[in-house]
Amino acid sequence: MTIKVLTDNRVRKRGLLAEHGLSLYITHGEQNILFDVGQSNVYCHNAKKIDLDLRKTDIIVLSHGHYDHCMGLPFFPSDGKLPPIYVNRRAFQKKYSSDTISPQYREVGISFNDKEFSSISSSIVFTGEEHNVKGYESISEDIFLMGNISEITDFENESIRFYTGEDYHRDNMNDEQILIVKKQEGLVVFTGCSHKGIVNIIENIRLKIPETNIYAIVGGMHLENASKTRIEKTIDYLISMNLKYLIPLHCTGIKAMVQMKEYFKERCLLLCAGDSIEV
Repeated sequence: MTIKVLTDNRVRKRGLLAEHGLSLYITHGEQNILFDVGQSNVYCHNAKKIDLDLRKTDIIVLSHGHYDHCMGLPFFPSDGKLPPIYVNRRAFQKKYSSDTISPQYREVGISFNDKEFSSISSSIVFTGEEHNVKGYESISEDIFLMGNISEITDFENESIRFYTGEDYHRDNMNDEQILIVKKQEGLVVFTGCSHKGIVNIIENIRLKIPETNIYAIVGGMHLENASKTRIEKTIDYLISMNLKYLIPLHCTGIKAMVQMKEYFKERCLLLCAGDSIEV
């Protein structure tokens, strides 16, 4: 499996761009998966710089309905028809953020105009339907999507800062879905932001796909503004897993990344836009 980071908050190579967002290009066997598309055409720019042809993409997965993961979609270089786009139906709800006690709401959701939505609508494959009794959905024999992450821990729901609907009620982020790729060595877990908490996510995977170890975790872990206690408990949990790779990106935050690197050493890879790895 090859993982290429097309969009991240950080960049260090000349000619490449960074933005607050995430986009990964994953090649597994004969499948080319584009996981998230950032908030603009940055992922397209970076793909060209590293000689990656996005038109060879087989499927697109949108992790959840926030602008920094979805709004780059209209820039995808299609030849008339987009590949299948796997996204939860609830991702298209109105979404807001507020960082203050007296909320000043700002839109953080998907804001495609009519023309943009029309160009992608025929390629959308809605996920997370109620009839999915397994708790996950299979894209292929060894590629899965898992949503509806239940809250198990008592330390990952620190604050309410995301809202939805016309009445600005709390957004439980039930549209967020996790991409899971099964390898002989174990599962590789891809997260967009881990709004439900990375520990909750892994515990849900262990419940729904038992008897399979977690080989690697890649993506955003939403610890940028987390408390010291939450970061420490998260790292303690990850240490207990005996991971081969931990690749924190995007919203994980520098403070948490530094501590992860300290504990995991060479198993923690601090990648950014333009980097790639063979897993």
